[in-house]
Amino acid sequence: MVRKIIRYFHITSKYKGYPLIIDAINIYIDKYGECIKITKDIYPILSKKYNMPISLIERDIRTVVETCWNNDKQAVEAILGYKTAKRPSNSEFIDAIAYRIAKDCNISLLSLGTETDKQIEDCES
Repeated sequence: MVRKIIRYFHITSKYKGYPLIIDAINIYIDKYGECIKITKDIYPILSKKYNMPISLIERDIRTVVETCWNNDKQAVEAILGYKTAKRPSNSEFIDAIAYRIAKDCNISLLSLGTETDKQIEDCES
């Protein structure tokens, strides 16, 4: 489901931020219910996994968010649930997609871990 949403905006693996934003959204879903800060909780995990500085993680995800915004502002606003004159922040975009996936798949984001992963997989098929 995460890949489907990101690919809708013509974001593919040619973007360095493609796997980063997918992982960021999945981490966000897994940690939902906790006080999550993207810069302190998600970027460091991605930095370790991809052996990249946090600044590049942030930039590459920002590039993906910006490209989504430029490709279809109305669709981004639909995911966000409100109109906005400016591009959403990385954390706003990640939060909105996680919420949308949970809503579309009828998942409580408070049911964490492998059960949530299974529910998302079931929704995708």
